[in-house]
Amino acid sequence: MPIPELLIESTTRIAYKENQMLCTNCNKKNVIEIRMTVGGESLAFHRCGSCDAKAWTSGEATIELGRVLDLARPARV
Repeated sequence: MPIPELLIESTTRIAYKENQMLCTNCNKKNVIEIRMTVGGESLAFHRCGSCDAKAWTSGEATIELGRVLDLARPARV
């Protein structure tokens, strides 16, 4: 099974290896993941505590912060 990688700010990646997340920007195992539901969609926020790289994901796809903000906005009636 290949190691999935997540784009972070279009140049950094986080690799999942042996149940630990590794920031490929700084190669440290200091990555946190926070899962949540925003606008009915399951999302995860990833942040490296060593180099401050960040990423939002939906499933295995990286999504832009603007998309997260769109999901968080209340629907207009």
